[in-house]
Amino acid sequence: MLMRMNSTHKNQPQGTVLILVMIVMSGLVLLLNYFFDFIISERKIAKSHILAAQTYYLTEAGVQEAIWKINHDPVWNDNFKNNPAWQAAIEREDLFVTGQSYEVGVKNVLAGEAVIHATGTITVGAQTSRRVVKTTIFQAQGETATSSIGVFTNNNFDLSGANLSVNDSAVFSNNQINLDFFSVLNVDKKALAFNNVSVSWLSELNAEEILAKNYPPRPDTVSMPQLDFDSNDPDSLLNQADFVYTQNQFADLLADNPNLVLNGSVYVKGEITVPRGSTVSVSGFLAAKNNINIGTSWWPYWLNKASVSLSDPGNGPVGLFAKHDINIGSYASQISVNGVIYANSDITVTASGLDFSVSGAVYARNFSLSSLWEAISVNYNANRVFRTLGLSAASPLINVNHWEEEY
Repeated sequence: MLMRMNSTHKNQPQGTVLILVMIVMSGLVLLLNYFFDFIISERKIAKSHILAAQTYYLTEAGVQEAIWKINHDPVWNDNFKNNPAWQAAIEREDLFVTGQSYEVGVKNVLAGEAVIHATGTITVGAQTSRRVVKTTIFQAQGETATSSIGVFTNNNFDLSGANLSVNDSAVFSNNQINLDFFSVLNVDKKALAFNNVSVSWLSELNAEEILAKNYPPRPDTVSMPQLDFDSNDPDSLLNQADFVYTQNQFADLLADNPNLVLNGSVYVKGEITVPRGSTVSVSGFLAAKNNINIGTSWWPYWLNKASVSLSDPGNGPVGLFAKHDINIGSYASQISVNGVIYANSDITVTASGLDFSVSGAVYARNFSLSSLWEAISVNYNANRVFRTLGLSAASPLINVNHWEEEY
Protein backbone atom coordinates (compact mmCIF):
# COMPACT_ATOMS: atom_id res chain seq x y z
CA MET A 1 0.00 0.00 0.00
CA LEU A 2 2.72 2.47 0.82
CA MET A 3 4.52 1.77 -2.45
CA ARG A 4 1.36 2.48 -4.55
CA MET A 5 0.75 5.74 -2.73
CA ASN A 6 4.31 6.89 -3.42
CA SER A 7 3.89 6.04 -7.14
CA THR A 8 0.74 8.19 -7.34
CA HIS A 9 2.50 11.20 -5.88
CA LYS A 10 5.34 10.86 -8.38
CA ASN A 11 3.00 10.90 -11.45
CA GLN A 12 0.77 13.79 -10.32
CA PRO A 13 3.21 16.72 -11.19
CA GLN A 14 3.65 15.38 -14.73
CA GLY A 15 -0.08 15.87 -15.50
CA THR A 16 -0.04 19.39 -14.10
CA VAL A 17 2.86 20.42 -16.34
CA LEU A 18 1.04 19.09 -19.41
CA ILE A 19 -2.02 21.15 -18.59
CA LEU A 20 0.11 24.29 -18.10
CA VAL A 21 1.91 23.72 -21.39
CA MET A 22 -1.42 23.35 -23.23
CA ILE A 23 -2.73 26.58 -21.66
CA VAL A 24 0.42 28.49 -22.66
CA MET A 25 0.33 27.08 -26.20
CA SER A 26 -3.34 28.03 -26.55
CA GLY A 27 -2.55 31.58 -25.42
CA LEU A 28 0.31 31.84 -27.90
CA VAL A 29 -1.93 30.62 -30.73
CA LEU A 30 -4.56 33.20 -29.81
CA LEU A 31 -1.92 35.97 -29.71
CA LEU A 32 -0.51 34.81 -33.05
CA ASN A 33 -3.97 34.85 -34.63
CA TYR A 34 -4.56 38.38 -33.26
CA PHE A 35 -1.17 39.50 -34.58
CA PHE A 36 -1.90 38.16 -38.07
CA ASP A 37 -5.36 39.75 -38.05
CA PHE A 38 -3.79 43.05 -37.00
CA ILE A 39 -1.21 42.91 -39.82
CA ILE A 40 -3.84 42.05 -42.41
CA SER A 41 -6.14 44.86 -41.19
CA GLU A 42 -3.33 47.43 -41.22
CA ARG A 43 -2.33 46.36 -44.72
CA LYS A 44 -5.91 46.75 -45.91
CA ILE A 45 -6.18 50.20 -44.29
CA ALA A 46 -2.87 51.34 -45.81
CA LYS A 47 -3.90 50.06 -49.21
CA SER A 48 -7.24 51.82 -48.86
CA HIS A 49 -5.52 55.14 -47.97
CA ILE A 50 -3.16 54.83 -50.93
CA LEU A 51 -6.04 54.10 -53.26
CA ALA A 52 -8.05 57.03 -51.85
CA ALA A 53 -5.12 59.42 -52.36
CA GLN A 54 -4.58 58.18 -55.92
CA THR A 55 -8.27 58.66 -56.64
CA TYR A 56 -8.19 62.20 -55.25
CA TYR A 57 -5.25 63.18 -57.45
CA LEU A 58 -6.93 61.55 -60.44
CA THR A 59 -10.05 63.63 -59.76
CA GLU A 60 -7.98 66.77 -59.34
CA ALA A 61 -6.39 66.03 -62.72
CA GLY A 62 -9.88 66.18 -64.19
CA VAL A 63 -10.46 69.61 -62.63
CA GLN A 64 -7.12 70.84 -63.96
CA GLU A 65 -7.91 69.59 -67.46
CA ALA A 66 -11.15 71.58 -67.43
CA ILE A 67 -9.33 74.73 -66.26
CA TRP A 68 -6.66 74.19 -68.94
CA LYS A 69 -9.33 73.93 -71.65
CA ILE A 70 -11.03 77.10 -70.41
CA ASN A 71 -7.68 78.90 -70.60
CA HIS A 72 -6.45 77.52 -73.92
CA ASP A 73 -9.37 76.17 -75.98
CA PRO A 74 -10.84 79.15 -77.91
CA VAL A 75 -14.36 77.67 -77.96
CA TRP A 76 -14.36 76.87 -74.26
CA ASN A 77 -12.79 80.23 -73.39
CA ASP A 78 -15.31 82.23 -75.42
CA ASN A 79 -18.29 80.35 -73.98
CA PHE A 80 -16.96 80.61 -70.43
CA LYS A 81 -16.55 84.38 -70.67
CA ASN A 82 -19.67 85.25 -72.68
CA ASN A 83 -22.38 82.57 -72.34
CA PRO A 84 -24.07 82.43 -68.90
CA ALA A 85 -25.91 79.20 -69.83
CA TRP A 86 -22.85 77.36 -71.14
CA GLN A 87 -22.00 73.87 -69.93
CA ALA A 88 -19.60 71.17 -71.11
CA ALA A 89 -18.33 67.74 -70.09
CA ILE A 90 -15.15 65.65 -70.22
CA GLU A 91 -14.96 61.84 -69.86
CA ARG A 92 -11.76 59.81 -69.63
CA GLU A 93 -11.67 55.99 -69.41
CA ASP A 94 -8.61 53.88 -68.53
CA LEU A 95 -6.69 57.12 -68.39
CA PHE A 96 -3.30 56.02 -67.05
CA VAL A 97 -3.90 52.33 -66.41
CA THR A 98 -6.92 50.08 -66.77
CA GLY A 99 -9.61 50.85 -64.21
CA GLN A 100 -8.84 54.59 -63.83
CA SER A 101 -11.42 57.09 -65.08
CA TYR A 102 -12.93 60.48 -64.39
CA GLU A 103 -15.94 62.50 -65.45
CA VAL A 104 -15.94 66.29 -65.35
CA GLY A 105 -18.88 68.65 -65.76
CA VAL A 106 -18.50 72.41 -66.21
CA LYS A 107 -21.52 74.67 -65.85
CA ASN A 108 -21.57 78.46 -65.94
CA VAL A 109 -23.29 80.28 -63.11
CA LEU A 110 -22.64 83.65 -64.71
CA ALA A 111 -20.54 84.78 -67.64
CA GLY A 112 -16.98 84.29 -66.42
CA GLU A 113 -17.98 82.14 -63.43
CA ALA A 114 -18.53 78.38 -63.46
CA VAL A 115 -18.82 75.33 -61.22
CA ILE A 116 -16.60 72.35 -62.03
CA HIS A 117 -17.82 68.98 -60.72
CA ALA A 118 -15.35 66.12 -61.13
CA THR A 119 -15.76 62.45 -60.18
CA GLY A 120 -12.77 60.12 -60.21
CA THR A 121 -12.91 56.33 -59.94
CA ILE A 122 -10.22 53.68 -59.55
CA THR A 123 -11.04 49.96 -59.58
CA VAL A 124 -8.44 47.42 -58.47
CA GLY A 125 -9.76 43.87 -58.42
CA ALA A 126 -12.90 43.87 -56.28
CA GLN A 127 -12.04 47.18 -54.60
CA THR A 128 -13.38 50.49 -55.96
CA SER A 129 -12.46 53.98 -54.74
CA ARG A 130 -14.50 57.05 -55.71
CA ARG A 131 -13.83 60.74 -55.02
CA VAL A 132 -15.81 63.86 -55.91
CA VAL A 133 -14.31 67.36 -56.08
CA LYS A 134 -16.22 70.59 -56.68
CA THR A 135 -14.73 73.98 -57.37
CA THR A 136 -16.07 77.35 -58.40
CA ILE A 137 -13.83 79.28 -60.78
CA PHE A 138 -14.06 82.80 -62.07
CA GLN A 139 -12.20 85.20 -64.27
CA ALA A 140 -12.26 88.87 -63.38
CA GLN A 141 -13.80 90.71 -66.29
CA GLY A 142 -12.80 94.32 -66.82
CA GLU A 143 -10.10 95.66 -64.49
CA THR A 144 -7.13 93.76 -63.13
CA ALA A 145 -6.00 93.72 -59.52
CA THR A 146 -3.57 96.56 -60.23
CA SER A 147 -5.92 98.63 -62.37
CA SER A 148 -6.43 102.22 -61.21
CA ILE A 149 -3.45 102.11 -58.85
CA GLY A 150 -1.33 105.21 -59.25
CA VAL A 151 1.32 104.25 -56.68
CA PHE A 152 2.14 100.58 -55.99
CA THR A 153 4.77 99.32 -53.56
CA ASN A 154 5.62 95.70 -52.96
CA ASN A 155 6.88 96.63 -49.49
CA ASN A 156 6.72 100.11 -47.91
CA PHE A 157 5.41 103.49 -49.07
CA ASP A 158 7.05 106.20 -46.92
CA LEU A 159 6.46 109.96 -46.97
CA SER A 160 8.44 112.41 -44.86
CA GLY A 161 7.93 116.14 -45.28
CA ALA A 162 6.09 115.35 -48.51
CA ASN A 163 3.05 116.76 -50.29
CA LEU A 164 1.81 114.19 -52.80
CA SER A 165 -1.42 114.04 -54.80
CA VAL A 166 -2.41 110.81 -56.54
CA ASN A 167 -5.16 111.62 -59.01
CA ASP A 168 -7.84 109.40 -60.61
CA SER A 169 -6.46 106.33 -58.84
CA ALA A 170 -5.64 104.55 -55.59
CA VAL A 171 -2.42 103.80 -53.71
CA PHE A 172 -1.50 100.27 -52.64
CA SER A 173 1.19 98.74 -50.44
CA ASN A 174 1.82 95.07 -49.80
CA ASN A 175 3.20 96.13 -46.41
CA GLN A 176 2.81 99.60 -44.85
CA ILE A 177 1.98 103.20 -45.73
CA ASN A 178 3.79 105.65 -43.41
CA LEU A 179 3.32 109.44 -43.24
CA ASP A 180 5.74 111.43 -41.07
CA PHE A 181 6.97 115.00 -40.51
CA PHE A 182 3.85 116.95 -41.52
CA SER A 183 3.34 114.99 -44.73
CA VAL A 184 0.18 115.28 -46.81
CA LEU A 185 -1.11 112.52 -49.08
CA ASN A 186 -4.23 113.21 -51.16
CA VAL A 187 -5.67 110.20 -52.97
CA ASP A 188 -8.71 110.42 -55.26
CA LYS A 189 -9.60 106.78 -54.62
CA LYS A 190 -8.64 104.29 -51.89
CA ALA A 191 -5.52 104.05 -49.76
CA LEU A 192 -4.79 100.32 -49.35
CA ALA A 193 -2.18 98.52 -47.26
CA PHE A 194 -1.94 94.84 -46.38
CA ASN A 195 -0.43 95.76 -43.01
CA ASN A 196 -0.81 99.12 -41.27
CA VAL A 197 -1.40 102.69 -42.37
CA SER A 198 0.53 104.98 -40.03
CA VAL A 199 -0.18 108.73 -40.03
CA SER A 200 1.91 110.67 -37.52
CA TRP A 201 0.67 113.68 -35.59
CA LEU A 202 0.11 116.69 -37.88
CA SER A 203 0.44 114.56 -41.01
CA GLU A 204 -2.64 114.07 -43.16
CA LEU A 205 -4.06 111.33 -45.37
CA ASN A 206 -7.13 112.14 -47.44
CA ALA A 207 -8.68 109.29 -49.42
CA GLU A 208 -12.04 107.96 -50.53
CA GLU A 209 -11.50 105.07 -48.09
CA ILE A 210 -8.62 103.64 -46.05
CA LEU A 211 -8.32 99.85 -45.85
CA ALA A 212 -5.53 98.17 -43.89
CA LYS A 213 -4.81 95.83 -40.99
CA ASN A 214 -5.56 98.70 -38.60
CA TYR A 215 -8.43 99.97 -40.81
CA PRO A 216 -10.33 96.72 -41.45
CA PRO A 217 -11.17 95.00 -43.59
CA ARG A 218 -7.59 94.66 -44.79
CA PRO A 219 -7.11 94.08 -48.53
CA ASP A 220 -5.47 90.99 -50.00
CA THR A 221 -1.87 91.13 -51.16
CA VAL A 222 -1.30 91.79 -54.86
CA SER A 223 1.63 90.53 -56.93
CA MET A 224 3.79 93.27 -58.37
CA PRO A 225 3.74 93.23 -62.19
CA GLN A 226 7.13 92.36 -63.64
CA LEU A 227 9.03 94.08 -66.43
CA ASP A 228 11.23 91.95 -68.67
CA PHE A 229 14.46 93.92 -68.84
CA ASP A 230 16.91 91.79 -70.75
CA SER A 231 15.72 88.29 -71.60
CA ASN A 232 15.92 86.84 -75.12
CA ASP A 233 12.20 87.46 -75.58
CA PRO A 234 11.56 89.93 -78.44
CA ASP A 235 9.30 91.91 -76.08
CA SER A 236 12.03 92.51 -73.48
CA LEU A 237 13.07 96.13 -73.01
CA LEU A 238 16.54 95.35 -74.34
CA ASN A 239 15.11 93.99 -77.58
CA GLN A 240 12.53 96.78 -77.95
CA ALA A 241 15.02 99.62 -77.44
CA ASP A 242 15.94 101.84 -80.38
CA PHE A 243 19.28 102.73 -78.80
CA VAL A 244 21.44 100.37 -76.70
CA TYR A 245 24.52 101.64 -74.87
CA THR A 246 27.02 100.38 -72.34
CA GLN A 247 27.34 102.40 -69.14
CA ASN A 248 30.49 104.16 -70.36
CA GLN A 249 29.06 104.84 -73.82
CA PHE A 250 26.01 106.58 -72.38
CA ALA A 251 28.14 108.58 -69.92
CA ASP A 252 30.38 109.75 -72.78
CA LEU A 253 27.34 110.57 -74.93
CA LEU A 254 25.86 112.71 -72.15
CA ALA A 255 29.20 114.42 -71.47
CA ASP A 256 29.45 115.37 -75.16
CA ASN A 257 25.76 116.34 -75.38
CA PRO A 258 24.66 117.92 -72.07
CA ASN A 259 21.26 118.71 -73.63
CA LEU A 260 20.66 115.19 -74.91
CA VAL A 261 17.59 114.50 -77.04
CA LEU A 262 16.89 110.94 -78.22
CA ASN A 263 13.91 110.22 -80.45
CA GLY A 264 13.46 106.60 -79.42
CA SER A 265 13.66 104.26 -76.47
CA VAL A 266 17.01 103.80 -74.71
CA TYR A 267 18.48 100.81 -72.87
CA VAL A 268 21.74 101.13 -70.93
CA LYS A 269 23.63 97.95 -69.98
CA GLY A 270 24.66 99.26 -66.61
CA GLU A 271 24.00 102.35 -64.50
CA ILE A 272 22.62 105.68 -65.67
CA THR A 273 23.81 108.85 -63.96
CA VAL A 274 22.42 112.25 -64.94
CA PRO A 275 24.56 114.86 -63.15
CA ARG A 276 24.15 118.60 -62.71
CA GLY A 277 24.41 120.47 -65.98
CA SER A 278 22.65 117.69 -67.92
CA THR A 279 19.22 117.51 -69.51
CA VAL A 280 17.91 114.27 -70.99
CA SER A 281 14.81 114.10 -73.19
CA VAL A 282 13.66 110.73 -74.51
CA SER A 283 10.66 109.76 -76.62
CA GLY A 284 9.73 106.32 -75.29
CA PHE A 285 11.51 104.70 -72.35
CA LEU A 286 14.83 105.19 -70.58
CA ALA A 287 15.87 101.89 -68.96
CA ALA A 288 18.94 100.77 -67.02
CA LYS A 289 20.15 97.29 -66.14
CA ASN A 290 21.40 98.72 -62.85
CA ASN A 291 20.53 101.95 -61.00
CA ILE A 292 19.32 105.30 -62.31
CA ASN A 293 20.72 108.35 -60.45
CA ILE A 294 19.42 111.84 -61.25
CA GLY A 295 20.84 114.91 -59.50
CA THR A 296 22.30 112.98 -56.60
CA SER A 297 25.66 114.84 -56.47
CA TRP A 298 26.34 118.53 -55.82
CA TRP A 299 29.26 118.51 -58.22
CA PRO A 300 29.73 120.45 -60.49
CA TYR A 301 27.98 122.97 -58.22
CA TRP A 302 28.19 125.89 -60.69
CA LEU A 303 25.99 124.16 -63.29
CA ASN A 304 22.22 123.97 -63.40
CA LYS A 305 20.42 121.12 -61.73
CA ALA A 306 19.74 117.94 -63.70
CA SER A 307 16.46 117.27 -65.48
CA VAL A 308 14.87 114.31 -67.25
CA SER A 309 11.84 114.28 -69.51
CA LEU A 310 10.08 111.22 -70.96
CA SER A 311 7.46 111.77 -73.68
CA ASP A 312 4.96 109.26 -75.01
CA PRO A 313 5.31 108.30 -78.70
CA GLY A 314 1.86 106.68 -78.57
CA ASN A 315 2.90 103.03 -78.70
CA GLY A 316 4.97 100.53 -76.73
CA PRO A 317 6.32 100.80 -73.19
CA VAL A 318 7.01 104.30 -71.93
CA GLY A 319 8.63 105.62 -68.79
CA LEU A 320 11.69 105.47 -66.54
CA PHE A 321 12.75 101.89 -65.65
CA ALA A 322 15.55 100.54 -63.43
CA LYS A 323 16.32 96.90 -62.78
CA HIS A 324 17.59 97.99 -59.35
CA ASP A 325 17.10 101.46 -57.76
CA ILE A 326 15.97 104.88 -58.94
CA ASN A 327 17.50 107.73 -56.93
CA ILE A 328 16.33 111.31 -57.50
CA GLY A 329 18.33 113.76 -55.42
CA SER A 330 18.04 117.36 -54.32
CA TYR A 331 20.19 118.46 -57.29
CA ALA A 332 17.47 117.60 -59.79
CA SER A 333 15.23 120.43 -60.98
CA GLN A 334 12.65 118.67 -63.15
CA ILE A 335 11.36 115.14 -63.59
CA SER A 336 8.57 114.82 -66.13
CA VAL A 337 7.47 111.29 -66.96
CA ASN A 338 4.61 110.61 -69.35
CA GLY A 339 4.60 106.93 -68.53
CA VAL A 340 5.51 104.59 -65.67
CA ILE A 341 8.32 105.03 -63.16
CA TYR A 342 9.34 101.46 -62.30
CA ALA A 343 12.10 100.03 -60.09
CA ASN A 344 12.58 96.38 -59.18
CA SER A 345 14.01 97.59 -55.89
CA ASP A 346 13.66 101.11 -54.41
CA ILE A 347 12.60 104.53 -55.63
CA THR A 348 14.01 107.29 -53.42
CA VAL A 349 13.13 110.94 -54.04
CA THR A 350 14.91 113.52 -51.88
CA ALA A 351 13.84 116.76 -53.47
CA SER A 352 14.35 120.46 -52.97
CA GLY A 353 12.67 122.80 -55.44
CA LEU A 354 11.83 119.86 -57.70
CA ASP A 355 9.20 120.06 -60.43
CA PHE A 356 8.08 116.43 -60.38
CA SER A 357 5.11 115.08 -62.34
CA VAL A 358 4.04 111.65 -63.54
CA SER A 359 1.27 110.90 -66.02
CA GLY A 360 1.09 107.14 -65.71
CA ALA A 361 1.94 105.37 -62.43
CA VAL A 362 4.74 104.54 -59.97
CA TYR A 363 5.75 100.94 -59.20
CA ALA A 364 8.54 99.89 -56.82
CA ARG A 365 9.47 97.56 -54.02
CA ASN A 366 9.84 100.58 -51.73
CA PHE A 367 8.92 104.19 -52.53
CA SER A 368 10.38 106.87 -50.25
CA LEU A 369 9.49 110.53 -50.84
CA SER A 370 10.86 113.61 -49.07
CA SER A 371 10.21 116.88 -50.89
CA LEU A 372 10.18 119.69 -48.27
CA TRP A 373 6.44 119.97 -48.90
CA GLU A 374 6.85 120.81 -52.60
CA ALA A 375 3.64 119.77 -54.38
CA ILE A 376 4.17 116.58 -56.39
CA SER A 377 1.52 114.82 -58.46
CA VAL A 378 0.92 111.42 -59.98
CA ASN A 379 -1.84 111.41 -62.58
CA TYR A 380 -2.95 107.89 -63.45
CA ASN A 381 -2.99 107.00 -67.16
CA ALA A 382 -4.41 103.52 -67.80
CA ASN A 383 -3.30 103.29 -71.42
CA ARG A 384 0.36 103.92 -70.59
CA VAL A 385 0.28 101.54 -67.64
CA PHE A 386 -1.31 98.76 -69.71
CA ARG A 387 1.12 99.25 -72.59
CA THR A 388 4.13 99.23 -70.27
CA LEU A 389 3.28 96.47 -67.83
CA GLY A 390 1.28 94.28 -70.20
CA LEU A 391 -1.87 94.38 -68.07
CA SER A 392 -4.85 93.31 -70.14
CA ALA A 393 -8.40 94.55 -69.65
CA ALA A 394 -9.38 91.12 -68.32
CA SER A 395 -7.45 89.00 -65.87
CA PRO A 396 -5.50 86.29 -67.74
CA LEU A 397 -5.74 83.79 -64.90
CA ILE A 398 -8.48 81.49 -63.72
CA ASN A 399 -8.87 81.89 -59.97
CA VAL A 400 -10.09 79.12 -57.68
CA ASN A 401 -12.73 80.66 -55.44
CA HIS A 402 -14.07 77.65 -53.57
CA TRP A 403 -12.90 74.08 -53.16
CA GLU A 404 -15.00 71.29 -51.69
CA GLU A 405 -14.01 67.66 -51.43
CA GLU A 406 -16.49 64.80 -50.98
CA TYR A 407 -15.69 61.19 -50.13
